[in-house]
Amino acid sequence: MKTLWTININDQDYFPPNHNLKPVIWKNKLFYTFKTIDKSKIDLNGLYTTKICILEVNLKNTETNYKEFSISHIIKKVKIYSSENWKYIISETTLKLDIGIMLNISDNEIIPDYEQTKLEEFKVKSEYQFENKVLKYNQRSKLECYDKSSKKLIWEQKIKGYIYTEIEQWENFIFFGTAGKGGAFYCISLDKGEKLTEYINGDASEFSWFKENIIIKDIKGNLAKINAKSGETIEELKLKNKISYYSPILVDGNKIFARVFDKKENLPKLICVEI
Repeated sequence: MKTLWTININDQDYFPPNHNLKPVIWKNKLFYTFKTIDKSKIDLNGLYTTKICILEVNLKNTETNYKEFSISHIIKKVKIYSSENWKYIISETTLKLDIGIMLNISDNEIIPDYEQTKLEEFKVKSEYQFENKVLKYNQRSKLECYDKSSKKLIWEQKIKGYIYTEIEQWENFIFFGTAGKGGAFYCISLDKGEKLTEYINGDASEFSWFKENIIIKDIKGNLAKINAKSGETIEELKLKNKISYYSPILVDGNKIFARVFDKKENLPKLICVEI
């Protein structure tokens, strides 16, 4: 793996949880969205307002375009969701962002629609179904798997922290990331509950797939490519500026896009890495 480019993210009031939406690629442009404080505007309560910021990167020449939209008292009656629940709505002609209201972000300026949307909030469920098995989660650190027909317990397994991501199934295995108590990426067999991978990375374990492997932040904030079913490190890229916590990782083809933090400049940055 090697770093191809690094681009500054203009956020002087950087707070990592406000940067947890995974970027999207549309018409050969990457759209990186975050929210921050708008110190140029004050709401009816005398507080700074919030603004939505979009860093648009042309992937052909790395030219950038920066646009923003302030959430003011005009939309006070509308619920704006947490950024972890925002969703991109992609079509051939437009790219929109649903934050509780719909924002058209295709053009040079952000165009809002002030109608409330029914944006589904992400919640880790207490029960999941995989074919003839029912997986129950106590919202803490214990998983139990039951036979759907007989209701009998097949296996139980303890994990570090709490589940932070979606639970994904591939073949007869489940994969997910946790946060708290160190945070880890897991691969567990559905048949026996065997813990095949417990890759501890000391953080909320965001991950992305690259073929049959996983791209993830390691415990030192570097990029790692690991075997999904064994946790074995296949390749590692040591980074000068480390990947921040709550940093989503996007894999597109043979490219990785992730957020790092430059402590010297006190500034978040977006990097592109070739696998």
